[in-house]
Amino acid sequence: MAIGVNNRTAEIRNYFGGRNFIGLDICSHLIGRDIRIINVYGPCTDRANFWKNLLGSELFQADNILLGGDLNFSLGFSESWGHLAQVDTLTDSLTSLLEEHKWIDRPSARLQYTWSNNRSGEQSLARRLDRLLVKEPLYNSLPHIRQWVGSGGISDHRPIFLETENSSHKIKIPFKFNASWLLDPSYTLLVQNYWRTNPIRDDEDISVGFVRKLTELKQITKNWAHQKRIHDNLTLKEAEKVIAEFEESSTGTFPSLEKKRNTPLSSPSAHRF
Repeated sequence: MAIGVNNRTAEIRNYFGGRNFIGLDICSHLIGRDIRIINVYGPCTDRANFWKNLLGSELFQADNILLGGDLNFSLGFSESWGHLAQVDTLTDSLTSLLEEHKWIDRPSARLQYTWSNNRSGEQSLARRLDRLLVKEPLYNSLPHIRQWVGSGGISDHRPIFLETENSSHKIKIPFKFNASWLLDPSYTLLVQNYWRTNPIRDDEDISVGFVRKLTELKQITKNWAHQKRIHDNLTLKEAEKVIAEFEESSTGTFPSLEKKRNTPLSSPSAHRF
């Protein structure tokens, strides 16, 4: 068994282990809180006593725990597939034990098996033996949490994944192209000049080079749009200032012909809008 973390997104506070399990206490920068991650390898024999003693131990009483691995039990007939499918004998007792210790089992949107005996016909059997359990207080504090089953590999077990997200985590906004930019001659000139002066390199595939150029052009476009927004804001403020001066000069009545001729609206800068 092993647990790995990305040290750019999490800081390890402590690590520990025991019979059939290892654990880490980490500070997750992504969701902004401490989490205890425990990887368990469930035994095939004496399972009832093992799970009763394990979930009742002091290490498992915290409110911020993720517990996962090959737990070696399934819950109900819905988690067993094939001709040899049958209900796990510990289903009722384990379900009650999980509820007693406030563990949430969040299955994937489409319930899938995580282990199979790789046989067909009347000898086929598959079960959901691998899962990630979440302590109820932690589960309730995360607005977004989902679990799914992967595929691939040579093992008779399939990988499982759990994704969590904190509401305070800033969502990355996708790039949005504004069609009105194409009406600006400076932008079309920018695109034309970039595309002509940045050919696909001799050492790169045509499709790879095309994607690279699009990616670089997107960044150039974002910079151009940022500068355009600054310029447009300055132009708008200047127009608002001129309009305010004009309204002040005509307070109470319509301006005379002489006032109209002398107003700042006759200046070249006023004609830009």
